[in-house]
This record gives sequence, structure tokens and C-alpha cells, in this order.
Amino acid sequence: MGYSGSTLAFFFSISGAYIAGSKLMSSNEYSFFSFLDDFENDGNYLNMVDDQDNGPAFHKFLEDFGWYQLLLELISFWHVFFIIAMGTT
Repeated sequence: MGYSGSTLAFFFSISGAYIAGSKLMSSNEYSFFSFLDDFENDGNYLNMVDDQDNGPAFHKFLEDFGWYQLLLELISFWHVFFIIAMGTT
């Protein structure tokens, strides 16, 4: 009887981690492309990067935003794998 409960908890932990990971990835991807769509305005964001006054600041903002998104994805993957490992052990 005790093994069936631990087996059920194991499968719930693993499936919950996969579901949380997939939802997190899809929401991050959607928010990233939504952000780019807001700034695009028929390709005008490329002109903002080429602008002499605001171009370097906007380029740095986009670069930092990309790095923060990458960091968020890596931490999220670590968290999901940690949950899977804890469920496995």
C-alpha cells in the first residue's frame, strides 16, 4: 500500500514538472515575441537601432533583455530538472 502512494507521488511530481516546464517555455516565448511585436511597428525598431542618439541605448536594452530572457530560461530549466530529480529520488 505504501509503495503505491509513493509511486503515485513520483508520477505526479514528474508530470507536474513537465507540465510546468512546457507552460513556462510557451509563456516566455509568447511574451518575448509579443514584446518584439510591440516595438516592431512595421520594421521601425530597426530604424531606432540605427538612430544616432537613441540607437546605442536601445541596442543595449535589447541585448540586456535577451540575456535576461536566457538567464530566466536556464534557471527555469534548472528548477524543473531539480523537481524531476527530487521526485525520482
